[in-house]
Order: sequence, then structure tokens, then C-alpha cells
Amino acid sequence: MNKEVKNRYAIGVGLIALILIAFAYTKMNKLPDCQQDPAAKIVVIIDQTDPVTPLQRDEIGKRVLTFLNNARIKSPIIYSAAEIKQQDAPVNSLVSIFNITSDYKNLKPALVACRPAGKSDVNAITDDPQSKERDYKKLFLNPVSEKIAMTGVPDKASPILETLAAISRTNYFSPMGSGKPKTKVLIFSDLVQFSDSLNMYGCVDPASIKDSSLITSVRESYKNAEVYLNVIDRDKKDSLNLPTNRCLSLFWQQELNPVESEAL
Repeated sequence: MNKEVKNRYAIGVGLIALILIAFAYTKMNKLPDCQQDPAAKIVVIIDQTDPVTPLQRDEIGKRVLTFLNNARIKSPIIYSAAEIKQQDAPVNSLVSIFNITSDYKNLKPALVACRPAGKSDVNAITDDPQSKERDYKKLFLNPVSEKIAMTGVPDKASPILETLAAISRTNYFSPMGSGKPKTKVLIFSDLVQFSDSLNMYGCVDPASIKDSSLITSVRESYKNAEVYLNVIDRDKKDSLNLPTNRCLSLFWQQELNPVESEAL
């Protein structure tokens, strides 16, 4: 083998190696299939900056899974297009889970997944419901259950507004366009904002909170989303300086305009 042939051979081997590396990198970092054309977008946001009780932790998990399993609707089996539109989480929804922590500047989703079909989403005559359910639990439900667990470790700050603003700038949140479902956002938090931007401790009347570019950004971003607000009740023993219920409810009602708001 002469020198020229050796050089060509080396170049060829090098190119093949680069292609294989590029393929492996692309596969490793590939976005979910539903990223390009999702049936819906569902964002779950869990405030990890304060501890919760065991009952609250269990209730958070129950509410998330009930929503993703479409267990809130009456019909357990979906056939018609009209019924599919009524689902909280239709098949091929882009589901992302984010945590609120003090480190909002390095925000990344804890999980991103496409919701596959389960046994209640298929027709038993044309498909195998049990097989679908096994895959649904293994590939989707179990990973989701793992990622919605609460840490229960107090953090040094609760930058709720900053985190909501950061999430709204991601593709997991962005609107899908005219005629498409609104992005659905499930928020689990005590809603007590505590950061350099805004400290809500001691707040009695939300009118005392001055508007800011951050507040305006959140208000504008979330007005086109369906927000399901789950308010984690804090024990007054944790802090005697907690904001009043009036301050919290009125402020967040104005900023997020939730379609549902429920305590836990």
C-alpha cells in the first residue's frame, strides 16, 4: 500500500469515525418525537424550596398522575375526536417537569417525555391494551413518578417569578399556534416569592407590591396558558411572617389567571 492510498484510507476512516460520533451525539441529545408536532404541551412545575408533609407529597404525585392519565374525565375509553379534545393529556403530548430551586439561572427540565398510548387510549378490537399499558407504565408513568418526588430540603431562596419567566421562554412552554390547544401548566407551590426581585414575606395587601418588568413578563406569558394552581399550605409555625392568604391569592390570581386553583 503506497503512501497516497494510506492517506486516503486514513482520511476515510477518520470521516467514518466523525460520522459515528455525530450520530451518537445526535441520538443522545435527540428531542422527543412529539417535540415537532405535539398534540398538546403540558408543563409541571414543582416548588422544591420548602419542605412538605408526607400527605402533601403524596397528593402532589396523585394530582400529576391523575392529570396525565386523563382520570379527571368521565369516559375511560376515547374514540371520538370530540372526546380527545376534552382530554387533559392526549396521546403524543409533550410533557416536561421543572423544579423551582434557588438556582433558576441554570434551569433545565428534570424530565421531558412524550405521552404514549395506554390501555384506555386504544381500541381492544384493533390493538393490545395490556401491552400498551405495560409500555405506558415503563416508558412514561414510572419515570414521571420518579421525577415529581419532593426533596423536602429548605432552600435559601424561592425565586418563583424568575423560574416561571425562564420556563416561559422555552420551547416546552411556547404556544403551538392558532387552532392548537393552549399550553397546560400545573404549578405546585406555596407561592411565597422570596428573592432579590421580590420578597413577599410580611405582605398583607397585594396592592403594596409594585409592578416590575419581571411581574409583567410573567403576566403576559401566562395569560395564554391554562394554569392549574395547586397551593401548598404552609404551617404558620414555619414562619410567623408569612404573607396573608389575601395577599397570595389576589396577587397570583392577577398574574397567572388560573383556570383552577386548589389548596393541598
